[in-house]
Amino acid sequence: MKTLIPILTLLLLACGNNKEVTAVKEDGEDSQFEDGDNIYVPYSTDSIAEMAPTIAADHNVLITLSNYHPYCGGMAPTPEMLENQTSPYSNTVFIFIDKNKGTEERIKTDENGMYKLILPAGEYAIRETFKDTTFEAFYEQNLMPNSEFYSSGDKNCYKDWWEANLLEFEVTQTDTVYQFFATRYARCFTGNNPCASYDGPYPP
Repeated sequence: MKTLIPILTLLLLACGNNKEVTAVKEDGEDSQFEDGDNIYVPYSTDSIAEMAPTIAADHNVLITLSNYHPYCGGMAPTPEMLENQTSPYSNTVFIFIDKNKGTEERIKTDENGMYKLILPAGEYAIRETFKDTTFEAFYEQNLMPNSEFYSSGDKNCYKDWWEANLLEFEVTQTDTVYQFFATRYARCFTGNNPCASYDGPYPP
């Protein structure tokens, strides 16, 4: 089995207060989200393929999902804390979408935040389970109320967030091993919500 490893990763930097994030799409188009959003936009490259681990022949797709937590002030972080800012989604359930069949099922990552799958050629996606609801229910559950330091954000942004998948990928050759990465980047004081913003002070 030949090994070709297209890598799908995320180029959003976790941002603190008043920092902008630029999202890049594979086709070069502008992101559907505004500057400062922490929603990933898929970006593919083979520039770090040599860093990928050796993959066994019992699968043709290896997916690794992780979560990034920024440093948000306070006590200076130790090297260990900084090293652990990115952590795998261990034993976490996500929705696996087969776009070819129009089906969805729930699958759980292993302790390393990985899925090993054997898939036919086609298009697929991974989606967070908290989005498995109507938009109105999602909006009500995730809306961050306006306050002195918080702005809830526009409803259309929440709609974009609800519609976005964590990872979308395509398998074109069944005799090729594909490796995909996806990281969800949180922001200080608003977490994974890409629509709300925080304009207050940071811990000294």
